[in-house]
Amino acid sequence: MKRNWIGTQAVRALTTLVAALPLTAANALDGVSPSFANQLERGAESQWQGQYAGDPDYLPPEYEAPVYNGPAYEGADFEPPIYNESSHSPHMMPRQSGHCDSCDAPSGHCGCEKDHGGGILEKLHKMKQKSDCNVAPWWAHRTSLFGEFLWLRPGSTDLIYATEQTDPDPSVASPTGPLGIVGLDAEAGFRVGGSIGLSQCSSIQLSYARWDGSSQSAIEAQQNYVLASNVTHPSVATSGSSSLEAFASQDMNFQTLDLNYRHLWKQTNSIAVNWLAGVRYGNIEQQLSADQTVSVATGLTNVSTDIDFDGFGISGGLDFETYSCNTGLMLYGKTMASLMAGEWNATYDQRNQFGGGVISNRYEDFHATPTLDAELGVRWMGHKRHLVLSSGFLMSAWYEAVTTRSYIDSVRDGRLTDAGETMTFSGLTARAEWRF
Repeated sequence: MKRNWIGTQAVRALTTLVAALPLTAANALDGVSPSFANQLERGAESQWQGQYAGDPDYLPPEYEAPVYNGPAYEGADFEPPIYNESSHSPHMMPRQSGHCDSCDAPSGHCGCEKDHGGGILEKLHKMKQKSDCNVAPWWAHRTSLFGEFLWLRPGSTDLIYATEQTDPDPSVASPTGPLGIVGLDAEAGFRVGGSIGLSQCSSIQLSYARWDGSSQSAIEAQQNYVLASNVTHPSVATSGSSSLEAFASQDMNFQTLDLNYRHLWKQTNSIAVNWLAGVRYGNIEQQLSADQTVSVATGLTNVSTDIDFDGFGISGGLDFETYSCNTGLMLYGKTMASLMAGEWNATYDQRNQFGGGVISNRYEDFHATPTLDAELGVRWMGHKRHLVLSSGFLMSAWYEAVTTRSYIDSVRDGRLTDAGETMTFSGLTARAEWRF
């Protein structure tokens, strides 16, 4: 009995000492495992915060040393019961505020309680943990600013403006192979923004993105062949319908402005999932100019188009991160969907140098334009978790978008009610973020 009473008092004294020290110091004590130190800290909280706050001799039952009395507990054959650590693990207890799985998790240990063995590696890992973990949890929402480089190539934008063929008469002509194609290649863009941390589990994000691209193309008819136009209106026979040379240029840009509320949905020591909801403004502008010339009466024929879209709507999505406390590396992914409603405005003008009249079209249509964005990549979190660098692959799709080629085909065919198609932007991203 006396021996058991002394053991109980020793555990009580150790509990009081640990409660007065930082948790990181408790984890560094020789012979005390991180899990046991966490139990002692949890017991200390109960001692002063529970209903026995006024009893200095109170010790939680899980820390009381078992008492074995009588002859049955004496002798060499007696074996004390095996202590089952899982039954007293803090992870088996109800979630309370102030711990890793709560929104007000403390600094110093969340996500980093891993044993890395002994020797030099253990010391290096402990130094890394003390450096990286003495801040808010890695998944915590924080106030930040970021800048992002975009290298994107648009899809569904290549336009065939001329086709080489054997004869000016399309009823007897056959193609010879070469095509005049003006297509947009990958160009640089950017995205900037920031977030305001409302708590460790929620934040407000604001971002602005812009991308600009342009392209030019020229083709000349070979031998005795001619060029048939794929952009002039077929109702008027002009020099552009069969020419000897053709030239085209195309320009495009888009802008997006996003405002989102982001909140932690699921979280463990190494994985965090957040949901987002907000609003988006989107703008797209497209211009085309195509020239074709022959030495006949009509001379130069020019076709120009101009397409603009301005839309506003709601957006929402999910993002996830997986974190390695050893290296600071993360795998991240994000998907966002938005439903913008806006006005599509387009103009088509065909002009001849010497005659043949002018062909024009004015198009307006207000309809919903859904967008879907997806991104996947790797991320690195630096010292004190302030600097965050990431790089990945981005894919963005704009549905029911009026593209230059779909609009020209609709004007030439006379079917303007079906001028939409899916436009995509895909490529690489590189981002630098500073978290305060």
